[in-house]
Amino acid sequence: MNSELRLSLHSPTARALLVLIAVPLVLLALAIHNSPAPRIESEFGGATVDIRADRAWTLLPGDCVTIAWDLPGSEAIRVDGRRIVGPGAMEYCPSLRSARPDFDIFAASGGQETVVLDIRYLPSEIIRCLAFLAIVSFLILALYYLWTERICEPIPFSRLQFLSLIAFLILCLLFQTGGLLRIDYLLNTLSRIFSSRAWQAVGLLLSGLVFIPLAARSLKSGLKNDSREDFIAIGTFLLFMLLLYLPFGFDSVGHWERWGWKAFLESDQPIISSELVSRSWSIIPEFLATLIDPESFAGYHLVNFFLHWGKLALLYGILRKLNMIPLFAFLTALLFMVFPVNPNLMSIRNIHFNANQLSLLAAVFFCLDFINYSGRLRLAAVWLSTLLCIWSYEAGYAIIIVVPLLWWRRSSRWTWRNVNLTVIWYLFPVVKIAFILLLDLDSRQFYGSTLVSNSLDSWRFALDSITYYAGTIEGVYRQTFWYGWREALSALSQSAWIAPSIAALTLTGGIAAYLAHNVNENMFPSRRQISIGLLSGCLFVLPSIGVLMWFEKYNFDLWRVYIFVPAGAAIALFCLILLISSLIKHAQLRIIFIIAVCLIAIFPGLARLFAQHAFHVNNANNKAKILLQIVEQAPVIDPGAYVILATEMLGTELRAKGVSEFRTGAFRSALRVVYQDPDLKYAFICIIDKRCFLDEYTTQAFHLKQITDYSNVVLFRLHDNLSVELLRDLPPELRDYARDSYNPDRLIDTSAPIPPRALTMLASAKRD
Repeated sequence: MNSELRLSLHSPTARALLVLIAVPLVLLALAIHNSPAPRIESEFGGATVDIRADRAWTLLPGDCVTIAWDLPGSEAIRVDGRRIVGPGAMEYCPSLRSARPDFDIFAASGGQETVVLDIRYLPSEIIRCLAFLAIVSFLILALYYLWTERICEPIPFSRLQFLSLIAFLILCLLFQTGGLLRIDYLLNTLSRIFSSRAWQAVGLLLSGLVFIPLAARSLKSGLKNDSREDFIAIGTFLLFMLLLYLPFGFDSVGHWERWGWKAFLESDQPIISSELVSRSWSIIPEFLATLIDPESFAGYHLVNFFLHWGKLALLYGILRKLNMIPLFAFLTALLFMVFPVNPNLMSIRNIHFNANQLSLLAAVFFCLDFINYSGRLRLAAVWLSTLLCIWSYEAGYAIIIVVPLLWWRRSSRWTWRNVNLTVIWYLFPVVKIAFILLLDLDSRQFYGSTLVSNSLDSWRFALDSITYYAGTIEGVYRQTFWYGWREALSALSQSAWIAPSIAALTLTGGIAAYLAHNVNENMFPSRRQISIGLLSGCLFVLPSIGVLMWFEKYNFDLWRVYIFVPAGAAIALFCLILLISSLIKHAQLRIIFIIAVCLIAIFPGLARLFAQHAFHVNNANNKAKILLQIVEQAPVIDPGAYVILATEMLGTELRAKGVSEFRTGAFRSALRVVYQDPDLKYAFICIIDKRCFLDEYTTQAFHLKQITDYSNVVLFRLHDNLSVELLRDLPPELRDYARDSYNPDRLIDTSAPIPPRALTMLASAKRD
């Protein structure tokens, strides 16, 4: 073999590759040496911009360039955050995280502009090309697996392929010296694609092409194998979810950022759309919901409903593939659904987290399926599910790391099958990490960019603090196995939800009894197997939290952090019940004990979900009530007007009434959606005598009493009972500060009909 490799270097292909390496290497050296020094010459707001460097490239760490600037007509400039007045010069030494200096120029006329001097830093360009090379290499490897389906053989690799990688790297560096095919231009293109609404349609279309045929195959296979118990269990999950929704319907108004995303999908361009650069498929559920029903939020509720059902079905399927009998898989899946950790589980604010959880469960299910039944479509399903997970939210990364233990534990021998399955599993998560690295090295803003930038420092702090780790881990387990259940037990005191909880529990008990009819003593796992399951479920809680628990920003944000915890926690709880039941020798009595204890555990969790659902629907209807009163009093509003909702209620009171989200920018998005007017520019809520913000992304605050010009303002007053009043005159506390007249009738049309969208979007408030 070695002689073959040595001889291969003298083959025509090898010689061509060596030439392909040598020639671009020489061209790269010449291009770097002859690259013109960057210079920016422009004019804006009366300021003339002239910024120049003495050369374009720096080659080694510590290598610096001289930058000079002359900016007549500017009041001041900031260079990489440092404020400098007047013309000047400086030595600039690029680093991996800061290769190109930013100039924030403030014109004397009041305008502001940011320009970037295009200095290249060779170590940074090499790392960027290596990251790009990793992306391309893994995509080629994915095509290799998809084409050949070889998972029991070693991955072919030769010196020729190694030379090809070196040639690709040098060519990539050469392209960075020019104007075309540069990585930053590629990132610009991808950012535009990922931030588009059409990209959500691509994800949805791919999902249909891959998952629908696989679902049809599974249905056909189940009918052929007479998998009656599996069909009954999965059908029961659908009825179970229906019981959770029936008391509340599907028409309550959108929660929190759902307004912002719906506005985005209807041609608005809010700042939050930048999140799609690194989470490009995070709003596929919203896109599908809008397709189902664009005129209300019923589509959102329907999508959320089926996401919950899909999670139950997939976890059941995973447990069945791990050789758990139908009864045990059924009870574990329901414990997973009701496990009292996530306080927003029944809110449609949780819709994209539910989709993220569903996609990760689907990736695990199809990977286990691919182990038993190889095929290109199943392999595509594994990758598409993984992509839908990692391109919507990153919390599942820690779980992704440990999933290969499933097949390494089943066949602990070092085989090429296990190696290839692991490579297949990690392919696209590594691609996502390389893409994030490219964004970070290019100094681009994306969701979580500050966390990525500061992660090393925060992890060093955590590594130096054993008490920090211990306290965080202890808090995670305390919340999972103690506080959550205490909250669930307290929900039993709300008698309004006892009856529907009993109905859902009766359904569960009846189906559990049916699934238990053919269970015999030989089907029970051994105590050793149960103990391994208990330990695995408990340990799984930590990767379920993932990296988020190490960041103070997320540490106590339970609705965000605990989305994956119930899977491991439910397995641990069920294994604990199994372990206790092993003391009972009679098989039938043991089954009765297991079902009874599971139903007892499910009951408070059910009551909590009903109470939680009622809480979120009530809050949603309160928001709908406010919006409906506004559109009834002002059916048409001038898009350029400042719509201000003023109130004397403080933030704590607004939170208690479930309408505090309007202070975070949801109010403007909501009005844009209800009025179907993406040009509506200004709408925000103000607490009188407190600071106001245009939206959650605007750091500059103001005070109502600082406004002197009310000629372009439509002012509403929100009272303690959530009634809304259109103010025809300024309230006494603001009259002394207004210099220009306030005349809202000039900006609204009260004779116009109520916007048609309000009758459907705010149906819950209209009905009340």
